[in-house]
Amino acid sequence: MHNLIKTLGLTTLLSLSALAFQGCSSGLEPETFSVELNEQGTYSWSTPVITIRSNVAEPIEVTNVTVNNGQCTYIGHDKQFNFPLHFKMGQVFRLRLRGCSFENVVQVDIETNKGNGSYQFN
Repeated sequence: MHNLIKTLGLTTLLSLSALAFQGCSSGLEPETFSVELNEQGTYSWSTPVITIRSNVAEPIEVTNVTVNNGQCTYIGHDKQFNFPLHFKMGQVFRLRLRGCSFENVVQVDIETNKGNGSYQFN
């Protein structure tokens, strides 16, 4: 029982650990998306996950996401997917990163039908 509580506590801690980001864009307002970087898993393993949330009322189509200029690959965290991704306000999509660690993620670039945005992590 003690190990279960310890595992659940650590899982919660890892799920809540997030880095702050700064946004800049080319034709896309930085507030269009919230982009978070988290680690999810247990004490024995964890994986970096990027969460993208739409903050705008009008629908928007994400045509590509690039992490660290293409040096980090990803898969859908909850399900398989193909671009474009269609977002309405408040909708979330998660990407599970492969080939790079939580500490190494510096930049996420989002291409949409309304312009491009770049989100930097400190």
